[in-house]
Amino acid sequence: MCQPSPPTVAAIRDIGAQVRRIGVNVNQITHNVNREMHASERDEATAAHTVRQRRKLIGRLEVIITQADRK
Repeated sequence: MCQPSPPTVAAIRDIGAQVRRIGVNVNQITHNVNREMHASERDEATAAHTVRQRRKLIGRLEVIITQADRK
């Protein structure tokens, strides 16, 4: 197994940080919904946005892994 290059490691760390921020957003939405027992339109929009962000990040991660496998 080859060692990933420093740019690959940096990209994976960046994706990890972004995924953690998405998790914080989801936790905040969940907290608000549980407290108020309903989700606002803003909460729903934020949740939809975080799902789209997650999809993009997973796509980036797949590209990085594929490129690293080819080296």
